[in-house]
Amino acid sequence: MAKITVIELLDRYEAGERDFRGLDLSGLEFFGSSIGKRKFITRGADFTGANMSQCIFLSGNTSFGGGIFRHVDFTGAEFSDNGIRDCDMSFANFTGADFGESASSRVDYEGADFTNAVFFQSSIFKSVVTDAIFRGAKLEESGPKDGKLTRVDFTGAKMFTLDVGRRKVIFDQTIMPDCSIRTDS
Repeated sequence: MAKITVIELLDRYEAGERDFRGLDLSGLEFFGSSIGKRKFITRGADFTGANMSQCIFLSGNTSFGGGIFRHVDFTGAEFSDNGIRDCDMSFANFTGADFGESASSRVDYEGADFTNAVFFQSSIFKSVVTDAIFRGAKLEESGPKDGKLTRVDFTGAKMFTLDVGRRKVIFDQTIMPDCSIRTDS
C-alpha cells in the first residue's frame, strides 16, 4: 500500500487523477495549515480499499460527494460537521469514527461497520443501510431518517432513541439495542 501526503493527493486530484485505490492515507489531516485554502473533493474519485484510518476531515475543507469508498478503512477517523452525499461507502470500516454534527444522504452503507462509532447531532437519510453494524455506537441526538434498515445490528448502541413517526424509518430484521429484532409490516 503506497503512502502519500495530503498535498500530493490534492495535487493529483487537481491534475485530473481519480484512481486512488489502495493508497495509504492514514492519519492525514484535511484542514487548516495542512492544506491551506484548498479543499478535498471526492467527486468521481475511487478510493476502494484505501486506508484512511485516523484521518481528520473538517467542514469547509472537505466535500464528500460522488466518491467511491468501498472497503475503505476509516477506523478512528473524524468527520466533524461534514456532509456525505451520493457516495458508495459499502463495506467500509468506521470502527470508533466520530461523526459529530455530520449528515449523510443517498449513501450506500451496505455492510459498513460502525462499531463503537460516535454520532452527535448526525443523521443518515435516504441511504442504503443493509447488513450494517452499529454495535456499541453512541447515537446522541442522531439516527436514521427517511429510509429502510435491513438486517442492521444496533446491539448495545447507546442513547438510541427514535421517533419513528417523524423519521419515517422502516425496520426489516433489525437488531435493536436490547437485542430484540424489529420488523415493520
